[in-house]
Amino acid sequence: MLKNFAVILSVVIASSSLAAAQERDPAAELYERAGQRYMKEDFEGAIADYTRVIALSTSRAAEAKRSGRFDFAPDSADSDTITFVSPLIAAAYADRALARYRKGDVSQAITDCDRALSLNPGLTDVYNNRGVMRWMIGDVDGAIADFDLLIKRRPADAQAYENRGNALFDKRNIAAAFADFERAIALNPRKAAFFASLGQALQETGQLDRGLADCDHAIDLEPTFARAHYCRGMALYHKKDLTGAATAFKRTIELDPKMAVAHGNYGWVLLMLGREAEAEAAFEECMRLDPSTRPKLERRIREARLKPAQP
Repeated sequence: MLKNFAVILSVVIASSSLAAAQERDPAAELYERAGQRYMKEDFEGAIADYTRVIALSTSRAAEAKRSGRFDFAPDSADSDTITFVSPLIAAAYADRALARYRKGDVSQAITDCDRALSLNPGLTDVYNNRGVMRWMIGDVDGAIADFDLLIKRRPADAQAYENRGNALFDKRNIAAAFADFERAIALNPRKAAFFASLGQALQETGQLDRGLADCDHAIDLEPTFARAHYCRGMALYHKKDLTGAATAFKRTIELDPKMAVAHGNYGWVLLMLGREAEAEAAFEECMRLDPSTRPKLERRIREARLKPAQP
């Protein structure tokens, strides 16, 4: 079965209000336009605008330095390590990182996070974002280190615990991962995603009934949360309830048609149920949405047709 492992990338909300605090200059205008382009998913346009914000604000900061004026006192205990610059520079790096991430340029996005934090370590959301990005490129230890820093600064941040729990689980540090999931739930017992993450982790350690119960609870909290239905499908598959799993994966796809892994697993279950034509369509959609799945998926399909599939 294909694996789904979800973490949430949080937007640097704190930076969005900075432009209003600046005098109306070209950099502030561009910063606002970049945010609007980002919201419209014009990531190329947003990146271009954020790049111009950085250039203009850097020039403005150089002028302020020459004249002895500084307009920025960073919100950080580490202020003695920070060069005093316009707050728009750090904010633009942080937000450009998100646009680059959404375009798939994770390496450059991490570099932008590094620059933002070097200018202002007080941008705590950037630790979360960089942690997610590091996990995406397989730097799990780096991701955990970032989530540790975020939790140190915001110990009541439930999302930070779920993210660290996912990374710890990826390292097979099961006990610590479960502790983080449970801490996230204790801080926010109404968040469906936390129960889905715990439910999926329980399944992968063989605790199928408990895992299914947590997935079902996630659905009770948020009936249209696609990942909870996916989690339920995985639990039912492992319990060898193929019809139930197919129903759950189909519902997942209805709620999130772009979830490639759901199409792949739906096709796998349909193949095991003997519904080959429907399975083929599901596999094709999975590979269309995520071409990287093609080699593994095609190999497993060939193997399944040569011998009975094993759950």
